[in-house]
Amino acid sequence: MGALETLQELAQVWIWGETDGVRWCSPQGIHRLAQSSPTRSARPAMPEALEAGRPHIAFEQALAPDLAARLAALLDRHPGVRLHVSEDLPAPWHACPFEWLMRDGVSLHGRLSVLRYQRLPSAPRAPLSPRREIAVLNLLPGSEPVQPADAAAGDRVQVYDGFGAVDCFLRRADLVDLAALVLVAHGSERASDHPFRLADGRPWRLPLEFGLPPLVLLLACGSPDGNLIAYGRELLGAGAEAVIAPHGRPSQAGARDFLAEFLPRWRAGAPLEAILLDLQRPAHDSDGARLMQILGRGDLRVAERPRPEEMDDEALAEAAREGDGSALGQLSNRLTLRCFQTQVPLDEAEQALRTGLEVPGSDESAEAALLRSLGDIELRLWPLTRAWVVPLLALLADAYDQRQSPRFEAERRAMDRPGIPQPAPVFHYWSRLYYRQGRYPLAVQDVARGLAQLEAGDLCGRGAGLVGQLIGLLIDLNLPDPARRLSRDLDDCLSRHRGQRSDWEAHKLKDRTARIALRRGRAERALGIYRLKRREAANFGGDGRRELAWLLYIGAWSGHPDSAGWAGEVAEILDGLIPTLDQVGFGNGDEIYLLRAYAAWAWLGADAAARARLLRFGAFLRERLVVGDPGPPGFALAFMHLAGGEGGDPDHRLPSWDEVCAVLDQKRYYLELAALSALAGYPQDAEDGLERFQAQRRLPTALDLPDWLGDGVLAEWDTSSAERARFERERILGPQRCSARDLVQAGLLPL
Repeated sequence: MGALETLQELAQVWIWGETDGVRWCSPQGIHRLAQSSPTRSARPAMPEALEAGRPHIAFEQALAPDLAARLAALLDRHPGVRLHVSEDLPAPWHACPFEWLMRDGVSLHGRLSVLRYQRLPSAPRAPLSPRREIAVLNLLPGSEPVQPADAAAGDRVQVYDGFGAVDCFLRRADLVDLAALVLVAHGSERASDHPFRLADGRPWRLPLEFGLPPLVLLLACGSPDGNLIAYGRELLGAGAEAVIAPHGRPSQAGARDFLAEFLPRWRAGAPLEAILLDLQRPAHDSDGARLMQILGRGDLRVAERPRPEEMDDEALAEAAREGDGSALGQLSNRLTLRCFQTQVPLDEAEQALRTGLEVPGSDESAEAALLRSLGDIELRLWPLTRAWVVPLLALLADAYDQRQSPRFEAERRAMDRPGIPQPAPVFHYWSRLYYRQGRYPLAVQDVARGLAQLEAGDLCGRGAGLVGQLIGLLIDLNLPDPARRLSRDLDDCLSRHRGQRSDWEAHKLKDRTARIALRRGRAERALGIYRLKRREAANFGGDGRRELAWLLYIGAWSGHPDSAGWAGEVAEILDGLIPTLDQVGFGNGDEIYLLRAYAAWAWLGADAAARARLLRFGAFLRERLVVGDPGPPGFALAFMHLAGGEGGDPDHRLPSWDEVCAVLDQKRYYLELAALSALAGYPQDAEDGLERFQAQRRLPTALDLPDWLGDGVLAEWDTSSAERARFERERILGPQRCSARDLVQAGLLPL
């Protein structure tokens, strides 16, 4: 197995400081550590142990209990661990020689890679060009019997022996253009002095005014308390991206052996930490590789081409747009980690991904493609990344392929555990799972959970989807007055913002505003809104077909004189659709709404030609009745029955009225069933449907919504529900058989 593959087998952990403590983040979850220090005592006796060269400190005895338990769990499940320690953590985190700790009688060398002084947020680094040179500065006297610099021979490696040659090189060279600078010298071993000694005993340090290359490797004796580690941090501040330095005193033979192994591997493309991890495995190398520590980047390597993890966001997004699943996965995980490291809400990862992939919410084809591409890699993503990707997939599946929807409820339960955060907007996505099943109390409770995380200022930002979902639920539950109030508040808020997202939310809100008008018996108002929305659809890449479907649907129910013209437009679209029916997606696409509207017209407009045309879609509607959302195809079939279109030959034969109603009943379309049954002359079925619908509106627990939402308009949920229940019974179950016009005026037509 190669060096890169070895690293990919290891678990990763990032540790950084926040105002409320120290954060532990791994792909499996994020937690706050119980202790602010890595060790049980304020200052463990590590330096003295390193002085002796063989520290024997038990893992569990040295580390703070919470940290020890979490590291132990990862070491039990993985070949090793990569520990990224942020530069913002106090000195004890960097001074702690984790690698020397003993577990089961063996040190953690070769199993634990510790990267100290990591910068946040983590950012990719392109590999260094193989054409960049390595300079070796050898300040050891020529009389020394062991010369580590002798191990540095190789292509594009230049060795400068003696202070004169080194000083001359440093004065004329541009160190920034090098790949690496290797310094071989005697150390002063004093934190208060220059870190190195020249052959004549003078103290010395690297002149920083000439810049530094990406990698600096220090081969000198350091003090047990880590003076060279402190100096390495200074080099990071001066421009180096990675420093390898010893914590303690390497022997000259150990330094030579380390350099002899290190340089060829690094020039061959292995990352720093992979090389060091491998070289630290042999127990006999306690005076060489095992003393070395990496400060800064451990992923620095030499290569012609970057791997996905080394590409910047733009390059990854471009590769993902071209179908590279590895790039999409890498980008998704990176965005997840960045959210936590920069302490922004996790849902920002979705917005960043949409921006990078050029997938606005208004682009249906791009969203459908995102469903496919994310679905292909979802199981390979980090659990933390899946915390926002799986809810997003649930939302996209609801829109574009409802055959996938059933699996997401089980996924949702599996993700509801400690360490996996659920940001507010994902509860909008989860709510849609229950909404589509007609399980309204659960859908409303999910919205409430999401809104509980937000403040009033989030209304038309992170809260827009949640509030929009709540408005939709209130419309379906026939509570138009609170829906109207929330819709107005959201519209007012959106009107004060500019940008693609707020414009799209305002455009979508028109649909809900129109349906609120329908629930209030204001069909003409709803038609006006849909006329406007149809005209604006092109601004968002739409063709206005969904709005046309609503215009015909409302026009047919209300007897509007423009309905015949709209029906003609729809008929032309449907005729062109017949050859491509097998390509229609399994979401609630425009096609299914056009069929629903045309069936309403065939019935209410008494259009025999329309009835005949619809029979050609009988097999399609029969299939869609039991695949995905049965609402729109079920309504279309019910209208065809009301119109008297039974179908003749087997290909055109419709499911029976009872079959259609049974499916709608199983999917909890109770209010719609009550209305349809009343129209068809089945009063008992109408009463049963209405009773079950009104039960849907009863919440098992008190609804806990924030006070800022609509000024508490939903505080009297039970009272509002009782008032609507009386109104519904009067209009649907009255002594006279209700008509289509009665349902329109009462706002009870199927929506």
